[in-house]
Amino acid sequence: MKKESQMGEELMRKQVQEIRLERDILRSKYDNETLIRKRLHNMIEDMKGKIRVFCRVRPMNQHESDIGSLPVVKITDQYTLKIKLKREGALGPSSRDGAYKEEVYSFDSCFG
Repeated sequence: MKKESQMGEELMRKQVQEIRLERDILRSKYDNETLIRKRLHNMIEDMKGKIRVFCRVRPMNQHESDIGSLPVVKITDQYTLKIKLKREGALGPSSRDGAYKEEVYSFDSCFG
């Protein structure tokens, strides 16, 4: 019985190792395809003469952190960011009363 248990564990370890290897191969292929897609997209945009817009978000500086400021810009993915805006007429810094709204913006690339 003990030998069967050890064989079962060994089989599971081998399967996990194979799955991890397959995952790494798929991740590599996905990254390669993403790079190719981006290159082709940029070629098309260049041919159309479209202006590309990039967004860089500056990290909060030490003074802002020291006084307790909260970040209002969040990069959600490589193309999109959300900005937290205070609603008109909202009083105080509380977000519980719906004092803030979020607006979503899309760019050709976002980084920060």
